[in-house]
Amino acid sequence: MAEKEDYTKDTGPQGEDGPQGIQGIQGEDGPQGIQGIQGEDGPQGIQGIQGEVGPQGIQGEVGPQGIQGIQGEDGPQGIQGEEGAPGTTDYLELENVPDTFAPSGHHADHENGGDDELDLSGLAGKIAALSDDAAPVLGGNLTVGEQTIQLDPSLSGDGKISGITAAGVIGYANAAFGELVYLANSDGRYKKTDANSEATAGDVQLALVISAGTSIGDSGVFLLFGYIKETDYDYNSPGDALYISETGGEMTLTRPTTASVIVRVVGYAGIDADTVFFDPSKTWIELAA
Repeated sequence: MAEKEDYTKDTGPQGEDGPQGIQGIQGEDGPQGIQGIQGEDGPQGIQGIQGEVGPQGIQGEVGPQGIQGIQGEDGPQGIQGEEGAPGTTDYLELENVPDTFAPSGHHADHENGGDDELDLSGLAGKIAALSDDAAPVLGGNLTVGEQTIQLDPSLSGDGKISGITAAGVIGYANAAFGELVYLANSDGRYKKTDANSEATAGDVQLALVISAGTSIGDSGVFLLFGYIKETDYDYNSPGDALYISETGGEMTLTRPTTASVIVRVVGYAGIDADTVFFDPSKTWIELAA
């Protein structure tokens, strides 16, 4: 046999690596497996039986009633009012008065045991009508005696008055409530005052317009003394004097200082800016020229 040659000896240098081979093509995905069938739901369990309702508890007894408080003592008796003045004798107009109510017949009827058949059914209506009369007329003098006539300084609203008034005739057109006027001696009509003129602000009767027509010569009512409330007033100094203004028909809290002007107090600011106590002074002065 030929002797096997040993190639391990004197091996030559290793050759360079060859280029990397091309990657093979990836195979296709296999088909997805079929999903298993879902099992059916099991039957629902039977609901347990509800226990019986327990017996109701016993109601507690009602507690004892509290002791009643002691009643307070009676207050002292009020002082009796003074006895009123004796009334005056007068006659009322009675309706349906029987003939037997004449003085002689009335007396004779009593002697025979008869009754007075006097019908006073109309009397209540007559008395009520007196209290409801907005403009009662006295048949004689009103005597006050030892009493007073009390005015109301706290008037309820715009256009209200509490005082003494007089009827008269207006001497200019479109007179407004609360305007200051004087009684003109030339025609006896009420016209606007002006402190710049002695004839309209000096020795003349003053008043405030309460009501008057829109035309010259219309009848009106005028306040001579008392309280008046007018929302156009703005006299916010209670108790301060009011003077005739240099603006026709107005009052002012500012004492006039213009030369030759008339200074005359006509009243005082009331308890609020809209109220005036009208009490015109009987004296006046004229400032030097």
